[in-house]
Amino acid sequence: MNDAKTYDVIVLGGGRGGMNLVVQLAAAGKKVLLVEKDRAMIGGSCINIACIPTKAFIACARRLAQCKGAKAFGIS
Repeated sequence: MNDAKTYDVIVLGGGRGGMNLVVQLAAAGKKVLLVEKDRAMIGGSCINIACIPTKAFIACARRLAQCKGAKAFGIS
């Protein structure tokens, strides 16, 4: 018995580009296989660990720095 499956396209990497490609190909009726080694990385590093989380940390650090300087403005 052969358990092999066939696909029209195999996409390596579930980042932003890979996910967009998979959606477009599937919508066009293609049988697509997405290969991503880390389930937590579907959607790419930007939304999981890089750009968005980094921007949030930087914004929080700036607010903390502003709060620490509030005494100069008469806020205790």
